[in-house]
Amino acid sequence: MSVPEPSAMMGLGIVGGALTLWRRRQSRQ
Repeated sequence: MSVPEPSAMMGLGIVGGALTLWRRRQSRQ
């Protein structure tokens, strides 16, 4: 289990951003 912190943070950020955008799109409908 040797995963770099920056990589995990970036991945979480990307996933969070995508989910936020999707939620905003659904709410806008």
